[in-house]
Amino acid sequence: NFRNVAIGGYISTITPYPSDRRRLLAISSYFSIIYSRLPDLLVEFMLDFIKNGLVKSTKSTDILIKKSLMIVGPVTTILSGIIVSWYTTIAKERVHQRIEKQKITESLRIVFTNKPVLMYMLSNALGSFGTGLTTNDYYRQVLNMTTFETIAGIPSFFFEPLGFSKYNALAARFSTKSLYMISQVFAKSFYIPLFFYGLGFKTKNGKYFFQGRIPMMPVTALWEIIYACFWGVKSISGTEIGNECNDYIEWKCGYRNEATLSAASSLMCKIPARINGILQPLYKKWINYDQTAYTEGREQPLGAQKWIFAMATIIPAFLVLSSMIPMFWYKVDKNTRDRMYRELNERRTMMANQINKAHDEAAAEAQTVSE
Repeated sequence: NFRNVAIGGYISTITPYPSDRRRLLAISSYFSIIYSRLPDLLVEFMLDFIKNGLVKSTKSTDILIKKSLMIVGPVTTILSGIIVSWYTTIAKERVHQRIEKQKITESLRIVFTNKPVLMYMLSNALGSFGTGLTTNDYYRQVLNMTTFETIAGIPSFFFEPLGFSKYNALAARFSTKSLYMISQVFAKSFYIPLFFYGLGFKTKNGKYFFQGRIPMMPVTALWEIIYACFWGVKSISGTEIGNECNDYIEWKCGYRNEATLSAASSLMCKIPARINGILQPLYKKWINYDQTAYTEGREQPLGAQKWIFAMATIIPAFLVLSSMIPMFWYKVDKNTRDRMYRELNERRTMMANQINKAHDEAAAEAQTVSE
């Protein structure tokens, strides 16, 4: 909770101007994607090299994978910790905060009685449901190629900057809610035709398309391009709508409430997370998922392969669609948002002037006393 509050609070107060904040988010998010992929790529190629015998060793594949991950995990954690420590020494908030302590009950009342905030939290909670199996599991367990997505995604690299570079222009025309909903839906909805393509056709040797690397490569590349086009909008709007909720509370109530909003949202997401923790192992058991098949060089049963493909594609698509339902009651359109930020800017400017005036008076008084 402390970490979530600190992250959410800092991002929402990094600058009082939404367009400036969106620009900073676009730059940081885009370069974060590039650098955060480095450990992923290292792990993907490492697993493929070990699995396909390119790494020569007397140890078994299972032991090699475990030892490699035991090294990569702590090293990346230490490096990221060093970078975060450096970042916190230069990070500064630019939106003034009230220092009066608010009652917990009052803070909770404000969070749960503001409809846009409540709808956003419900959407987050619904979006926390999952099957426990991702596309990476599908590439690894069915196609037996951890780097499949990376290779198929090479053409998408040229489309990825689009959403980041155009976000401010889109935000000037559409509400944050619209951008958030559209990007979430379009980024995942292509999973639906992808699922029917993979399971609806067979190769000459009688295998389904989803079981083969060659038939799945072009459609995965196409999906990666579509996803890349929306990724920038999805990434920034996902952060911005949380910032907008914090700003909405400040606009309505006169002070910010990041801590309570973050804690309440985290609590609501923990409920589906606990349900996931109970159900996901059962899902794997029901579909006869073999936990050790990959490391021991065996194929998953055909029935399990079909379910792995479904749980990595069409089921997450419908889960995302269902999580968007509460956002239809998120009543902050473009006009409301623009008026909110215009009035907030006026208030913040007035508060900054008062703080500067008080600071100057205190300095003058100190000077008089010293003389």
